[in-house]
Amino acid sequence: MKKRKLAVILPGLGYHCDKPLLYYTKKYLKTKSYDIEEITYHDLPQWKKDSLPQIGKIVVQQACEAFEKISVKDYNEIVFVSKSIGSVAACYLSQTVDIDWKHICFTPVDLTIPLLETGHMTIFSGTDDPLVDGSHLERVCKEKKIPLHRIKHGNHSLETGDVLYDIRQLKDIITIVSKIENL
Repeated sequence: MKKRKLAVILPGLGYHCDKPLLYYTKKYLKTKSYDIEEITYHDLPQWKKDSLPQIGKIVVQQACEAFEKISVKDYNEIVFVSKSIGSVAACYLSQTVDIDWKHICFTPVDLTIPLLETGHMTIFSGTDDPLVDGSHLERVCKEKKIPLHRIKHGNHSLETGDVLYDIRQLKDIITIVSKIENL
C-alpha cells in the first residue's frame, strides 16, 4: 500500500498561504506527493502585540475545529507548515496525532517557544523579528536540539528590505526544506 502524506498549512494573520514562504513550501511538498490542506481563520480581533495570547487561543480553537474535519486516519505521515501564530496551533495539533509528523515552522512567536518539541521540528526565524525573543528561541532550540535557521536582519516575514537578497534567502530556505530528512 502506498504511503499517503498530508501537509497542513497554518498561516499567520497577515501572511496567507499564497505568500512566498508558504507558497513555495507547498509547491515543493506537492512534488513529494503530499496532499495539501490549508487552515484559515475567521472573525479574529484586531491584531495588537498585547492581544497575541487571546488571538492565539482563537487560532488554536479554529485550527483544531478545521483539523477534525480532515480524515487524518487516511494518512501515514503529516507535515505541519506554520507561519507566526499558526505555529502555536501547529504545536497543539501535533500533540493530537499518533502518526509520524514533522513541523516546518516559519517565524514562531513567543507563545510558540514553550510548545517546541525535540526531534520533529525545523525552525526559521529572522534576527530582527520583533515578535519573538531571539535569544530565548536560540537557547530553547539548543537545549532541545531543534534545528534553527536564523535569517540575518530578517523581519517577521524573513525579509530584509533588499529584494534580491530576500529572493536568494528564499531559495536557500526552500533548499533547506527540501533537505529535511524523510520529507
